[in-house]
Amino acid sequence: MAKTKVKEILFCDEINNLTIQALMEKCANQKEVILLLNSKGGNPDSAIAFFNFIKLKAITLTVNVLSNCESAALILLCAGKRRIAAKNCTFLLHQTTKSWSSDVCFNEKEIQSVLISLQNLNKRSIDVIAEVTKKNFAKIKALKYNETLLNAQQAFEFGLLTEKPH
Repeated sequence: MAKTKVKEILFCDEINNLTIQALMEKCANQKEVILLLNSKGGNPDSAIAFFNFIKLKAITLTVNVLSNCESAALILLCAGKRRIAAKNCTFLLHQTTKSWSSDVCFNEKEIQSVLISLQNLNKRSIDVIAEVTKKNFAKIKALKYNETLLNAQQAFEFGLLTEKPH
């Protein structure tokens, strides 16, 4: 199937396997995509899959943040060649979390496995942000572990945005 010229896609959702699969399907045969993004985040594995998909397919992605770009949504933002936001947008960096119901029991080995998984997801998401912003790993890790909320100007100065907020 031939690639079409430019497609605009609105993504205002939680990031998970289903929403990212649907987003990838919308982008699949496009040469250029404008992603209108407003998300509080979700599953970082799914976000990394989207980041890798955009690079693999050589899609020229412009990301316009509409309001919130939090957690795993930062990885979607990082997939963009152009990354744009209004002055009143916010960007949240924090550690990857894992939740489970109160009736779940773990032994020591299972807890260690969950910890290793969380550390791996944190490292992989920091690696993506470091690749795009050209900031060092330790600086990004500190921001994530301190649950840092950036405004659009700070996100631009940090390198998350490619254009000055408007």
